[in-house]
Amino acid sequence: MRYNRKITIILILIFCLTTTLFADTIRDTKVYNTKEESANNEFNTGKSFLDSNNIEEANKYFTRYLEDFQLNNDVENTIQEYIKIGLLFKNRLFYASALDYYFRAKNYSEQNSTKYNGRIFNKIGDVYYDQENYDNALKYFLLAKNVYDSLNNERGLAISYNNIGEIYRFTKRYDTALQYYHKSVELNLKNSNHLILAYNYNNIGLVYIEMNDSLQGFRYLMKSKSLIEKYGDNEKKASINISIGYYYYSFNDFKNAIKYYRFASKVNIAGSEREVIVKRDAFEGLHKSYSAIGDYQKAYKYYKKYIELNNLIFNNKTSRRLIEIQYKNKIKKQQSEIMLLQKVVDLENKRKTISNILLGVSLVLILILVYAFFLIKRSLRQKTKLFKEQEKVTSLELEKKEILNQKLLLDKKRLEDQRKIDSLNQINLEEKLEHKKQELALSTLHTINKNEILLKIKNSINELKEKRADEAIPYIKNVIDEIDNSMNLDKDWDSFKLHFEDVHPGFFKNLLKAFPDLTSDELKMCAYLKINLSSKEIAQILNITAVAINKRRNRLRKKLNLSPETDLVKFFTNEKY
Repeated sequence: MRYNRKITIILILIFCLTTTLFADTIRDTKVYNTKEESANNEFNTGKSFLDSNNIEEANKYFTRYLEDFQLNNDVENTIQEYIKIGLLFKNRLFYASALDYYFRAKNYSEQNSTKYNGRIFNKIGDVYYDQENYDNALKYFLLAKNVYDSLNNERGLAISYNNIGEIYRFTKRYDTALQYYHKSVELNLKNSNHLILAYNYNNIGLVYIEMNDSLQGFRYLMKSKSLIEKYGDNEKKASINISIGYYYYSFNDFKNAIKYYRFASKVNIAGSEREVIVKRDAFEGLHKSYSAIGDYQKAYKYYKKYIELNNLIFNNKTSRRLIEIQYKNKIKKQQSEIMLLQKVVDLENKRKTISNILLGVSLVLILILVYAFFLIKRSLRQKTKLFKEQEKVTSLELEKKEILNQKLLLDKKRLEDQRKIDSLNQINLEEKLEHKKQELALSTLHTINKNEILLKIKNSINELKEKRADEAIPYIKNVIDEIDNSMNLDKDWDSFKLHFEDVHPGFFKNLLKAFPDLTSDELKMCAYLKINLSSKEIAQILNITAVAINKRRNRLRKKLNLSPETDLVKFFTNEKY
């Protein structure tokens, strides 16, 4: 009965598990069908909470919204949504939260090797730029430039060049700023990026104003205004009018400055976070311009508006920063509580694990004892059989060792025979080398003896020429010329060179590699010195005087960068040539 009860419980558990899995499948199917609608609702709900400055609730809905993309492994859309949500936080002046989403996009992009790194770096740089953290802004703008450069993305490069130029403009490095602005202008003209080109012209104009170049400043601001009137929205139109107002104010044309500042203050850009900043800048310009012309009543009027908006911007930034700080502190507190609870859970799990391990160990020990008893009993039966098999194995191993010994003896004999062959080959090589040296010496001696004999004949004929009649002189002269030609033929040198290179292989090649300016006559001289010929013997071979040989020795020392006292024979004997 006890076994039947256990089987019944197991069947009930299997049924419950199957039912649960089936219910989960149905629920997942319903969720799949409504997932897109649910995701849009989560995004819109998060945006609504963000608009009311409730970033805690906003983050909850945005996190759930992003999880749908990550679960589907939708890399590109996940990164784009991170960037989109980061931009929402940035526009609401929640800079820390914006950076958090941008850095999460960066990490996700780097893990999946996507093409979005340049865009993300520019977005991070924008946040630091708005916070006037120009060092970090420049760092990320440069990273974006490098990414776009590697991808040959000219639009991205143009944006990055303009951003980098802005950093240098605000840090008053105007020449460097202009270099980057003009690089951006070149790419935007090439690709007809009208709005970015308008930003370039506006920024370049402001740089020239700071550099007191009124003509260039005005020219670029008008070019920017022309493009913005055609392609820009109200916010851009207001911004360019503020820049032109600043131009006139900088050069004391306060009437025109007021005209453009007033136009900027009246542009309708409601619904944009930038509206307050643009109107504040316009009111500040009006306040300064009216003060400059002495209309203090209007100056005070616009000063109050400027202060009101400036305080509003400051309060917004401060309050939103406080909201972010409070949110981060709350998150840290929650994380600490979660970690504490996790530790408690881990301890409980460890306790349960230890109990389970002890129970398991006990069961294993029991099984081991039962199995050990079985093994002992079986081993007693097999002991005799194993002993006989061991004897057989021992016999086979002895035979194997005998075979291995025989093989080692044969290998030893082969090795000795090979050594004898190598020794005989070495003796043969040495005999061949000695034979070649003898041939070289005989060739050299033959050349010397031949030239000595020919020299004697030449001297004898010269004596005969003095004693004989005038008509014999031409014939005798011809004989002398033939002997001279015979003494200078290259045939003897070719024969000598052939024997020489057998004895001293690579001599000429190595020498020319070290001293490429050596002539053919100097190479011959080096070869004769290598085999230790005296100046007299070299003179006889070359058919020149010993004095000439000494001169050639001195010239050779100079080309070899040797001192006059250096013994050339020892030099060639000791060196690697």
